[in-house]
Amino acid sequence: MLLERLSEELMVLPRSFSRRAPCMLLRAVVVLSALLAAARAAFVPADSYLVLCGTAASATVGGRTFVGDATLPGSVLSAPQSAGANASAGAANDSSGEAELYRYARVFPAPSTYTFAIKRPGRHFVRLHFFPFQYQSGDLAADARFSVSVQGVVLTDGPYAPANGTATVREFSVNVARGTLAIAFTPTGKVAFVNAIEVVSHPDDLFAGTAQTVNPLGQYTGLSTQALETIHRINMGTPKITPSNDTLWRTWLPDETFLVDRTVAVPMDVAPKTVQRTPGFATPEAAPDMVYATARELNKALMDSTISVQFNMTWRFPSTPGWAYLLRLHFCDIVSKAANQLAFNVYVGGWSVLSTYEIANKDTFGSLAVPLYKDFVLSAKDAMGNITVSVGPATVGNVDPDGLLNGLEIMRMVGSTGGGGDPSSQSRSKKIIAGIVAGSAVAVVTVMMAVVFLVLRARRRKKPEKKPSSTWAAFSASALGSRSFGKSNSGGTRNNTVTLGQSAGAGYRFPFAALQEATSGFDEGMVIGVGGFGKTGPELDKTHVSTAVKGSFGYLDPEYFRRQMLTEKSDVYSFGVVLLEVLCARPVIDPTLPHDMVNLAEWATKRLKNGELDSIVDQRIAGTIRPESLKKFADTAEKCLAEYGVERPAMGDVLWCLEYALQLQEASPDSSGTDDTKLVPEYQRNLSTASDGSASTMSANLGDLDGMSMRRVFSKMIKSEEGR
Repeated sequence: MLLERLSEELMVLPRSFSRRAPCMLLRAVVVLSALLAAARAAFVPADSYLVLCGTAASATVGGRTFVGDATLPGSVLSAPQSAGANASAGAANDSSGEAELYRYARVFPAPSTYTFAIKRPGRHFVRLHFFPFQYQSGDLAADARFSVSVQGVVLTDGPYAPANGTATVREFSVNVARGTLAIAFTPTGKVAFVNAIEVVSHPDDLFAGTAQTVNPLGQYTGLSTQALETIHRINMGTPKITPSNDTLWRTWLPDETFLVDRTVAVPMDVAPKTVQRTPGFATPEAAPDMVYATARELNKALMDSTISVQFNMTWRFPSTPGWAYLLRLHFCDIVSKAANQLAFNVYVGGWSVLSTYEIANKDTFGSLAVPLYKDFVLSAKDAMGNITVSVGPATVGNVDPDGLLNGLEIMRMVGSTGGGGDPSSQSRSKKIIAGIVAGSAVAVVTVMMAVVFLVLRARRRKKPEKKPSSTWAAFSASALGSRSFGKSNSGGTRNNTVTLGQSAGAGYRFPFAALQEATSGFDEGMVIGVGGFGKTGPELDKTHVSTAVKGSFGYLDPEYFRRQMLTEKSDVYSFGVVLLEVLCARPVIDPTLPHDMVNLAEWATKRLKNGELDSIVDQRIAGTIRPESLKKFADTAEKCLAEYGVERPAMGDVLWCLEYALQLQEASPDSSGTDDTKLVPEYQRNLSTASDGSASTMSANLGDLDGMSMRRVFSKMIKSEEGR
C-alpha cells in the first residue's frame, strides 16, 4: 500500500513541483526505486508446483515441501499405464542433500503428460530431477530412453539417456503464454521416467530485452520468448551456493574444475554486505549477493614476477555442438579502492566482447561494488563443443594490469535451432534457408546494380544545371580572405554582412599548395584522427538501428554500449567530439597522456563542467576568438556530448548554435564587450546569389534574446526565415 501511494505521488510531482524543486523529484525517484528494489528482494512466485513423482508421500528439502503426484487432481497427470517405482534401500544416497527427491519415480511406458494450471503467464523455471535406479520391474538406467517437451517445444537435445547412479537436474526457463503448462514425456526406448518436477515462475525481466552477439558484434533480439536450458551456472571463487541461499532456488557451482590454468588466477571474496545493490542494475533475482561478493582475479604476484609478460585466465566449459548459447557474465568490482583502477578485456570463444572494460567508469558511474551482468550470444556455428571465456589485462594509462569475473551462466538456446532433434537435420534446414537468403540477396544486388547503371546513364545524357542552395552557398578557398563587416546607416540596427565567395559555382575546393602548407607537408605528427566506417543509420520510419558499429575509438556514443542501439543522437555525440577536436587541437585518444586525459571527450567535458574552458582551448587560437563566441561554441560541444541521447540537441539545433556562434564572432568591432543576447532586435538570414555569379552575402540581425531558451531562439529564426 505504501509503494502504491508513493507511485501516485510521483505521478503528480512532475506537474506540480518539477519546476520549483527538481531535486525533490529526483530524490523521490531514487527513494521509490530503492523501496521497489527492497520489495522485490523477497520474491514470491505466483506459480510454485513442487511435485514428488510416483508416490503419495511428501518430502521437505531445503525448507520446501514437495507433494506426491498421486495426491494431485486427476486433470494434472495424463499417464496411461504409468506406475510408481521405489528405489532399493541406500540406492538414493545423494551428496547434494536432496536424496529424498530420488527415492521414488513415475515410470511411463507410453507418452504421458503433466498439465499445470498457470495463475500468471510469463517466464517459468521448469526443473526435472532424474536418478535412474533398479526397481521392482527393471533397471531405469538400462530401460529409459525418452524425450521431454514443454508446450510442444522439445527441450532435450535428442533422446535423453540418464547416467547410471548419478542424480541429474535439467533446468529450463520457458515463456508460458497460456493458462496452462504441459510437460510431455515420450519414450523412445522401453520407458520414460521422472523423479521430481518443479514449475516455478520467475521475474519476466530475468531474460528480457536484447543481448550482444559475439561474432560478429551486433545485437540479438527476441530473448524474452527464447526457451533456455541451463548448462553451467558458476560462482567464480568459492564456495558452492545451494538453492536455499538463492532467491530463485538455483545452484551455483565453484569454478576451479573449469579453469585451464589455476596458477594464473586467485580467488577473492568480501563480506556479502559489501555488495551495493543499486536500482537499474542486477537485482537479487539475477544472482545472490554471494556470487557478487566472490570473484576470480588475475594473479598480480605472477604478473609482477614476469615483468612485461601478460596472460589471460581462461575457463573451458563442455557443450553440445550445433546449438546457440546465451552467456551471462556477472561483474562486481570488489577489488578496487577507487574508480579508474581496474580495466580489462573479456573474450568469448576467442572473440573480444569487452575491450578495455572499466566497470566503475563504463557502467556504474564511479561507484564500486555495484553488481551487474552482461549478456552475449554465441551462434551455433561458433559453439564447437567447448566454450571458452577469458579475462585478460588491458593497458590504460597508469592502471595496473588486472581483471576479474564474479559469476557465469551458460544456457543453451533451445528455440534457436528449432527446439531439438538431430543437429544434422537442423544443419540441413539452415543450409536450405541460407540458400534461399543467398539467392534472394544476389537477385536484389543484381536489380540494384541495374538501377544504378540506368541512373548514371541518364545523368550522363543530361546534366542538370547546378543551382546554389537557398540557404547556404558553396564555400571556396577565396572566401577565406573576402569577409567584410559594415554598419548600416539606418541608425538603430547593425547589419553584419559576410562575403562567402566570388563564384556561385565554386565547390569545396582548396588549392593543393594551401593544404600542403597547412599540414606542414602532410606531416604525420599533425594527424589528430583517422576516419572509420559505420553488451547503417536508422531508416526514416525507425528510431534506431541495431548493428555492429565500426569506427574510430573515442567517437562512438557511450549509450550504444548500454543499449546496443544506434540513433540519430549518436551522430550528434560523434559530431560533438569533432567540435572538441577543433577547439582543443588534440587527438581523440592519446594513450601517452595521463589516465584522466587519454579520452578527449571525457577530459574536456569534465573541465567544461568545472568552468575551466580556458584550460582546454588551443592557445594558438585562444586570443583570436571573442569570449562570447568561444563560450557558445564550447556549450554546443558540451550539449552534444550529454551522457544520454534524449539530453542532446537535434543536429538542426546544433547547426543554429554554430551559426549563432559565428555571428557572435563576426559582430562589428564596436559591439565588443556587449551582452551576446542583446545584439540587435531581430534575427534574419538572407543568403542569395546573383545569376551572374556575383558574390554571395549573408546578412544577420540578431534580436533581443534575453530570457529566451535557445530552442525558442531557433524557432524565432526559422519563423523569420519562413515569413519571407
